Amino acid sequence: MQIDNPFDEFENLEKITSKLGEGNIREKRRYPRIDYIFDVKYEILPSTEKEEVMTKGKDISLGGVSFELKPEDKVNIGMFLIIKFSIKELEGELKAMGKVVRTWKEIDKENQIEKRFCAVKFTAIDPTDYEILNNFIKDYLSQKKN
Repeated sequence: MQIDNPFDEFENLEKITSKLGEGNIREKRRYPRIDYIFDVKYEILPSTEKEEVMTKGKDISLGGVSFELKPEDKVNIGMFLIIKFSIKELEGELKAMGKVVRTWKEIDKENQIEKRFCAVKFTAIDPTDYEILNNFIKDYLSQKKN
């Protein structure tokens, strides 16, 4: 296939995006997400034993969290979890229930090992915890802008 018009007649990406304007490009996520390392404890539902697994969170939003899974964890898409997470700038734990919507693997370049992660969409969260999380994310994002 041959292109009749030379590429120099096309506008560059920077020019095109400036014409679109900031208001026209829409973020797909409903809630802003922050990359933030925090402590997570989770329990797979339904649970006859209260077996909490401790791990590290990777990012968080008002819609859910993602965190590292242990190699032996049997967490799969569609499972429901109780999640408790602690943010060092806040007192106590926040608690939510959620559904696993995605799992993936990444290579830890520093240690050359494969790590497994999951993303959990909140299905229920205490209104007070929701407000605390909302305020934390707003403060975090405003500090990053400065």
